[in-house]
Amino acid sequence: MKYKRISAFILCFAMLTSTGCSSGSKNSSSSGISDYSNISDSNTYDSSTTDTSDSYEKYDLDDFSFELSKEFSLDKNDEDDDNNGKSYYDFTSKDLKGLHICTPSFEHCTAEVCVQEMLESINSRKDDSAKDVETEKFDVSGLNAAAIHMTNVENNAESGESYLYITVEGSELLADITGYKPEDREKVKALFREIASTVKYTGTNQRSTEQQFYECDLFSLNCGPEWYIDGYEDDGDGGEVSLKLSYYYAQDIEHHRAPSLSIEARHHDEMDNAQKAADRNYEWKKNRKVGSECERSTEVIFGYNAETVSYVQKILYLNQRLKHYYFNENGYLYTITVALNMHDEEGSKSELKDILDTVVMKKISDEEIEKRKNEYEEWRNPSYTFHGASFNLISEFELEGEIDDSSNVVDFSGSGSDLRISLKEDESDLEKAAESDKEILSGVGYENITIKEVTAGNNTFKCISGVNKGEQRIADDYLIIANGKLWEFKFGFDKDAYGYDKYIAEKFLESLDLSNAK
Repeated sequence: MKYKRISAFILCFAMLTSTGCSSGSKNSSSSGISDYSNISDSNTYDSSTTDTSDSYEKYDLDDFSFELSKEFSLDKNDEDDDNNGKSYYDFTSKDLKGLHICTPSFEHCTAEVCVQEMLESINSRKDDSAKDVETEKFDVSGLNAAAIHMTNVENNAESGESYLYITVEGSELLADITGYKPEDREKVKALFREIASTVKYTGTNQRSTEQQFYECDLFSLNCGPEWYIDGYEDDGDGGEVSLKLSYYYAQDIEHHRAPSLSIEARHHDEMDNAQKAADRNYEWKKNRKVGSECERSTEVIFGYNAETVSYVQKILYLNQRLKHYYFNENGYLYTITVALNMHDEEGSKSELKDILDTVVMKKISDEEIEKRKNEYEEWRNPSYTFHGASFNLISEFELEGEIDDSSNVVDFSGSGSDLRISLKEDESDLEKAAESDKEILSGVGYENITIKEVTAGNNTFKCISGVNKGEQRIADDYLIIANGKLWEFKFGFDKDAYGYDKYIAEKFLESLDLSNAK
């Protein structure tokens, strides 16, 4: 059984280049979305007229090349030794400092949508920290290019900030200058136009125009070429599977960042069934105030009675309505996540329904379910030995460093939780150690501290528990004397995740064997 994340999906998808658009500028200091329809065509550029004399230097980026006047000197660049590619350059000149040109993680949208999103984010602010906002878009052969300029106001000081986006389906180039004098804006705009006129796409990705089909041994689905796999994991050998589909190359704000669809299948235990998983998510969202309109319900999906959690979440300026569906099948906990773009919520529902209607959930045999469960449990609960004490600890807790019996301390860390195991060779008074631990917790902000006896497996511990309200943490410290020496098992938990992580601690204590402790 392999639980390393490797792809086993059938992928029928690639990337294709797009066409350019008109250019010009618009003052958008008023509220609302930038209206590109009335931008003039007064500034168009033909890369064939670019001055390629000795006064210009050519630079290569991942999937793009561009030229820049030798008036700019190269300050820094990033080289990827694996493929000899470059992801960014930093330049400076006598007049303009801090020119950064890079190929960031692709936003999967046109340059105009990148600019529009930034503009809406500015307009959604409740302050006047940005003023004199302008947008431009350029006609660049085979590419999509747009820019945004603004003046930032902070502590009664003003500074310019400008961004140039150049995109093609599958890649993005970003150029930005920040912190320049507002009176230098025209220089920046002219520089961006010049850079845009020299940019060439050098990548080779192409996107299919055919219907796409995805399949693993737990489910399959169909979708159109307008979607892409935003993330997928599958070890191809009975392990965990996840797939996320997002809109491929959004040409409008209604398809940017959402809609999206995720399907995940992972092994579960008695603390991780559909109802408990939904309850934990709901409580976490409510307690941490993640989003609004948080609701807990049930609904049928793919013929299964699913536990659901829905809420509205704001990413930058954009509101998304998300719903998680949880159900158990084939020995797995399935989580289906649907994200709707609230710029066009009904349209998002319709588009995702077209994909959901193609999903086929597969069944595996009872024998295969049992086989996978046993292999998973063996993988998930690795065994350790420390100074003769043996135990199992769930794989979500990762060993920090190595176990070395020359040290009396070993640490494990999980997502929001941690465990420190300590051997105190010079201490054998359990009552004294418990009182000392109580004082230590009190001194670092823990309250409502209790000391009680806890029996787990073949052992009885002194458990010192406390809550740190400021840090939203819970401490459970388990102390025991074995072979005349004090052992401390100190757990720290995020308060919101305490229910499940407490279960992990209990399983650890049940597995603990101190009969050979040294």
